Amino acid sequence: MDISNLGAAKSLKFKLTLDSASEFKKGSFLKIEFTNDVTKFSITPFGPNVSFLACPVFCRTDAFTSQYLLECIQSEQANTQRFFFVIERIYEDSLEVQAYSFSTITKYSTAIEIQVNEDLADRIQEFERKYVWNGYGEPSIFVLNNKTSKKQSAQIAIVSGRSLLLAKNIGQTFVAYKERFRKERILPIEFLIAPEIRFVLRSESTNNKFIDDMNRISSGTSYINRWEAYSELTKKSLELDCEEFGSINYESYSVNNSMEGYTFDFKIQEQIDNSYIGRELCIVSDNNRSTPVGTIRRIQEDSLTTFLDSSDFWEEIPSKGELSLDSYGDKVIAIRREKAKQRILSGQAPIKAIVSIVENGASSYYEWGTHRAISSKLRRNFKKASDLNERQKKAIDLAINTPDFAVIQGPPGTGKTTVIKGICERFREIFEDEERKKQKLNPEYIVHSPKILITSFQNEAVDNAISAPLQGDLPAYRKISRRAKENVRNQYEKSLQSWLDGVRSNILESTKNTSVQSLNQKRQMMAEKFLKYKNEKNPEKSLMFAAELLNDYLSFNGINYDEILIKKAKAIIKKVEEKFSNSAINPPVEDPLEKKLKAQRLDITSFKDDGVLNAKRLRETLNLRRDKLNLQTADFNLLDSICNDSFSDSDFQNYVALVNNLKKKYCKEPVSIDINDQKAIDDCLLSMSYCFNEQYMNLFPDNESRKALILAEFMDRLEQEYESVVEKYSMTTAATCQNSLNLHSIGDKIYDLVVVDEAARANPLDLFIPMSMGKKIILVGDHKQLPHMLEPDVVKRMKEDPNFKDFSALEQSLFERLYDMFSKEPKPRTVMLNEQFRMHPDICKFVSEQFYEGELKMSPSANLDLYKSHPEINGGRALAFIDIPNSEGPEKPGRSMSRNIEATKISEDVVKILNKVPNATIGIISFYSAQVSLINDCLSNKINNEQKSQVEVGTVDAFQGKEYDYVLLSCVRSFKHNTQKKHSLEFLDKPNRLCVSFSRSKKQLAVYGDAQCLKPIESINALYRVCAENNGGYYHAL
Repeated sequence: MDISNLGAAKSLKFKLTLDSASEFKKGSFLKIEFTNDVTKFSITPFGPNVSFLACPVFCRTDAFTSQYLLECIQSEQANTQRFFFVIERIYEDSLEVQAYSFSTITKYSTAIEIQVNEDLADRIQEFERKYVWNGYGEPSIFVLNNKTSKKQSAQIAIVSGRSLLLAKNIGQTFVAYKERFRKERILPIEFLIAPEIRFVLRSESTNNKFIDDMNRISSGTSYINRWEAYSELTKKSLELDCEEFGSINYESYSVNNSMEGYTFDFKIQEQIDNSYIGRELCIVSDNNRSTPVGTIRRIQEDSLTTFLDSSDFWEEIPSKGELSLDSYGDKVIAIRREKAKQRILSGQAPIKAIVSIVENGASSYYEWGTHRAISSKLRRNFKKASDLNERQKKAIDLAINTPDFAVIQGPPGTGKTTVIKGICERFREIFEDEERKKQKLNPEYIVHSPKILITSFQNEAVDNAISAPLQGDLPAYRKISRRAKENVRNQYEKSLQSWLDGVRSNILESTKNTSVQSLNQKRQMMAEKFLKYKNEKNPEKSLMFAAELLNDYLSFNGINYDEILIKKAKAIIKKVEEKFSNSAINPPVEDPLEKKLKAQRLDITSFKDDGVLNAKRLRETLNLRRDKLNLQTADFNLLDSICNDSFSDSDFQNYVALVNNLKKKYCKEPVSIDINDQKAIDDCLLSMSYCFNEQYMNLFPDNESRKALILAEFMDRLEQEYESVVEKYSMTTAATCQNSLNLHSIGDKIYDLVVVDEAARANPLDLFIPMSMGKKIILVGDHKQLPHMLEPDVVKRMKEDPNFKDFSALEQSLFERLYDMFSKEPKPRTVMLNEQFRMHPDICKFVSEQFYEGELKMSPSANLDLYKSHPEINGGRALAFIDIPNSEGPEKPGRSMSRNIEATKISEDVVKILNKVPNATIGIISFYSAQVSLINDCLSNKINNEQKSQVEVGTVDAFQGKEYDYVLLSCVRSFKHNTQKKHSLEFLDKPNRLCVSFSRSKKQLAVYGDAQCLKPIESINALYRVCAENNGGYYHAL
């Protein structure tokens, strides 16, 4: 192909005049730039046939061409058009240049594949010659109407002269199906450049970017190898998604702040497919730093709305720029997964046999422990230990004695959290007992507490697992990622604050000393004054704070300040008083001894007035300080004679000498100080503070008061540093599986015990992370409930690829795999908790029979009165089926399905429940997000804000681990059975999801749906039969 034949893209042909054109070559491309002269431009040749390092050359042109080039450059700057300039002819002092106009020029980093239908198979080589241009240096094609909407199939045409190759475009894959001639001029045209452009027969297309990984996944040769391939497939899929999305220019944005977070509305021009709703976006700056702007909530013709629940980033968003898919979090996830996998495969994990355990369940060579599950110490420290049932005790026994792994299945309401707490506490006892034994053998050995990691696949499960630490324990240190949602940080801060409040309450209870409390209050007040002094910008107010603070220090009689320091402080106070005589500064407290010495009458005439009285006062003050002043008995005898008015002339002279000596010692001359000298005042305050902090403990001579003061000081320090104290000293770390690995730490963290809650929901790649860090691994979960998480785009790609086989191998969680393997061992490393405390006995029986082979049972210790429903709500029965036939209203199809009649009926019943039981909690579950939105809309005007806090509406994925008094399940599906159309119930017929939906309720489970349509689903049909055949619990909604 020759670009000169691309008439559809040709724009103006013009001439450029320059001094010499001899160095230019025909077919070279030109970069044209402004100069200060509107008719003068800078041109630089480039392209594959430019062999030298080209330098800019100045040229001139006519006014018309100048205006055209000016408009071209402005259009490029505004991102409305792209221009390409090619030298067609060369003269002695001028160039003839052809301009080509394109809507975009896009350069791909990966190959473009053009698949060709069977009827065009013999023309593949012809198409490669005809439609691929190699003149740019890299293969290029010219495309008409490429991707009218991102990630949306588009009818396009690849252009060559007057020929058009018609195709469909999805991402970087083109499917060509027909060639025709162009009859009219077509605009706009896109210029696509890639490292490789290949035409292939559609039936032979290998989708080579993914096929190797898919083959590895479906081969089943190795479990770890299969998930390693899945990881690679995930990374490649992410790269392709980011490349397909590219970037979107936004011209402006607005932001709305609410209690939940920040909503951004970006003004855009490009259309985006709704399939991107739910994806995260970011803005990439010039230094490649990405700023997240949240999750896409809504897409409209000229705007895009995102939601961000963190305030850490949005102030960095520029007024205009480019939006891209935010891949930062996904890349970090991939890096952590890779690091954990390498630790496992290279034998660096604490459990060296972990590969053989994961692959075939092989046991370690270590011996099992022989510790009792429940000790007397555990009963003292963990009050619930005495109430554990047999299976819970067996779970603790297994966890503390297994040499490496234990897998604990915990069906709904069986007390998994209680078991986890019991395991951690008992493990700590055993560990510390072993440490003390080592210390007995070696007195210099330092006893350590175990390092424990409690983790789960999501934050809510982590918070639940570490809630309410045992009495006297530090709470777990919670590792939280920088981009975590604010409610996660708030939950951790709330739990820390609750613990801190408990510590404070206990300390205050043991330090009920009014003198100590008064001192601490005054110290707090002085600290606040010092901050005011340092932060005050007004010099006069700053002096006032300094004088008040010095007065406070001098008010403590039990503190021995240096005499010079006292003088300086008093001088500052006095000068501030003189400067601000109208201001209310408390007068300084004068030293009583100095005051008494100054009052003495030292000549016999004045002594006759009030000399005896002043001498007596001096004698009393000196007597109080007798030990500190080092006075002799003769001195006091002399004062006694003076006070008794029976003194001789020599006695009076000796008295005068004694007073003068004491004055020299304790009444030194005033110190001169400049109150405008900031450093002098700072030095005085710091010296006073130092003396006070060194001696204030002496204000309380008794040990009880000093103990109270020390505890109060500890509390003050703890309140300032409690987060760092917990991080440094807590034996337990809590984090999601991903966040448990710190990419920035120097060494790899190793834990003595790792407990993974909700382990069946963790993707094996994420589960490998904590498993690579623990000397003992305890997996707690339930493979009968929600399955592990797989990347939706990857799943879609695998299901659509005909080469992929055995998807069920990916659906099985690592938890289930290990549970199955360990259960078959001579000494099983598994246990199932089988007594539940959550559900009404009828709900428990139904869930047990449908999902747990009848093993789940009601706890004998459960109080059945707690599970009774109100008699006027579906007759007070625990199970109800509300049949809403198709005649009442069908389902509404779409990207997500909904059914209005069910939403209406459910909203009416919610009102009824809250009227009968005002404090009831209600969970409304559906399998379709559109139905969730519809139910929320129906409820919005029927219940008040307080009642809304008692009701949660959502898809089933959000409900595992939660419980409600009443659960209402909206099934949605309703269609006519007399049509030829086949209706798939696959999305609804998922036992794991139904198990979660049926097991959330404490008092009553009500299923809403079209019984005729839902009968093919075994468990829903079973519930229908239980309700209908017993003549109770079945209702026909009319």
